[in-house]
Amino acid sequence: MKPFIGLKAVYYGDVMKVALTKQALTTWLGTAKKIENVHEGTWRYEQEDATETEYINELTGEPYFIDQEKKGKKTMSITIGEYDVETRVALAGGKALDAGLGWEAPADIPVIEKCFVGLTKTGNYIVFPKASIKAKADTQNKNVGLGITATAMATGVSGLQSEYLIDGSKVG
Repeated sequence: MKPFIGLKAVYYGDVMKVALTKQALTTWLGTAKKIENVHEGTWRYEQEDATETEYINELTGEPYFIDQEKKGKKTMSITIGEYDVETRVALAGGKALDAGLGWEAPADIPVIEKCFVGLTKTGNYIVFPKASIKAKADTQNKNVGLGITATAMATGVSGLQSEYLIDGSKVG
């Protein structure tokens, strides 16, 4: 598989409900919304370290067993530099104001779940079939952008994992 270098495109849309196949991904991409502006230097893809407990041998002071208790969460984050009200509502909640006036913040903390996909410059896909979306105002170079963090979640669908790294040359 080619390396996963840089960012070429970002997509979001409905949570995937079927096992990931070439056809399922191609179909989903055809319905997804492409994010048109990601502010330079804000894209990140990472996984936290697992939570673990070390069991230490009292005689040597060294661990004799490490119990990995919880996987580290996997996230993709970006700041969208320019966006429309529809994108803000879809990713941050709230509602559009009448006559295209702007956006109104939600009264409560919204629960937003989307499929979130990054396409690297080297042509590979990073796919979170079901992600919790958190949005916030994020100032970058004096521009108040829309900061997005997508956290991969269990899908609840048999045969559909929480994360995929896909060789883009095999997709389309």
